[in-house]
Amino acid sequence: MHFCHPILEFDVFLRKIENYSSQILENSGEGKIVFPVALIFTLDSEHGGDNIAKELIKRIVVNHLQSGSMFDFYYFGWGLNSDNVKFLHPSDVSFDIEAFCACKHAVEKAAPNWRPNGNADIIIVDVYAGTNNITIDFKNSISIDISSAIKLDKFTSLGSFLQKFIDSTKTAVESSFYTSPSVEISDRLGFAYAKESFIEKMMNKFGNLIGANTLMELTTKNLGVPITTEELLLISNQIKEY
Repeated sequence: MHFCHPILEFDVFLRKIENYSSQILENSGEGKIVFPVALIFTLDSEHGGDNIAKELIKRIVVNHLQSGSMFDFYYFGWGLNSDNVKFLHPSDVSFDIEAFCACKHAVEKAAPNWRPNGNADIIIVDVYAGTNNITIDFKNSISIDISSAIKLDKFTSLGSFLQKFIDSTKTAVESSFYTSPSVEISDRLGFAYAKESFIEKMMNKFGNLIGANTLMELTTKNLGVPITTEELLLISNQIKEY
């Protein structure tokens, strides 16, 4: 199971979210679940991406292995070079600027308060899945400017930043097992899900690791409003028409 997904079409991202939601709902027996996902927007060097953006792509396998069951990374504007790829490696993917811009445009429509820096941005959102619809909550969301995090000398490297971020997520999930039954791991899928958002708990743990002031410098909250995958598909289709 891949936890890092190259995404060339926003529709594909939505289908993956819908498929995961259906599988977890069926596997858990719950009527409603919540799980976090990470949306990554990073350019290649040919189109102006800095060294941080370049390293983020190089670390795609590390992210895959270290993120475990905590959340999935979606790399927008990047695609697999072959349908036969069994495991992700930097040489397995290539960048498509038109796909990147289309996906970025769709997210900007859904999250008008998002201000990407253009090099390496991560958005963390909760996905609410029920029997009737699936909603991506851009209101209770976090945008992290990775390039600024490194330039502020808050971290020795991108690896240090990502490791602290992943560790804080794991700690938030693991602590929930002991404080409440709200977070569980799907037995069949090995995927974390909850009955209510744990983005705030995750970010509190992250703030404890890097400092609350640093966290405020690097993050933007409340990027938009909750929006269903059906509404997002309409936005995606409208963008394709132009």
